[in-house]
Amino acid sequence: MQDTSAGFDLAMEYHLPWEQRLLILYLLVVLLFALVRAVRLTWTLHQTWRITKSESSQSHSLPTARAKFLHDWRWYVIKVESLRKAAVMTFLLSVLAFLYTAVNGLRELSVQRQIGMGALGGEGAELLTSFAVAVAVCTILYAAYGFLEGAMARQKAAWDDLQSLREGDPTK
Repeated sequence: MQDTSAGFDLAMEYHLPWEQRLLILYLLVVLLFALVRAVRLTWTLHQTWRITKSESSQSHSLPTARAKFLHDWRWYVIKVESLRKAAVMTFLLSVLAFLYTAVNGLRELSVQRQIGMGALGGEGAELLTSFAVAVAVCTILYAAYGFLEGAMARQKAAWDDLQSLREGDPTK
């Protein structure tokens, strides 16, 4: 016998719009960039501090150690600042992708005769999910910036303390 019942297939193929795929690719690249930058800076700060501390213990190389520390310090500030700028840029790009996708989704909904709650809810969930992921990446970038900025401030304070001890020592 032949089945004469009317049926429909609930399986749907859904593909992310190109702007959301591009945003996700950007987020992955930025996270990789931030991870590499944070690990390298943390390691370099640690190594620089060890070398600078050992060089500054010798009175004849104190000016050389000071010059090297100040040179490295300026480069570290630039690199750490790039994480903050990446967080701001990521937020702006995520807002742009959110708005672009929202405009396209609303345009598609406006030409339909009947709009169901599922269509509205699905469109909203799609928009908010990608935006939430982008904001999470911004938070991670800004947290890395804050951590590295704090580490650099602690290193600068330790350097200043070391210098004041060396300059105040009458036997140097």
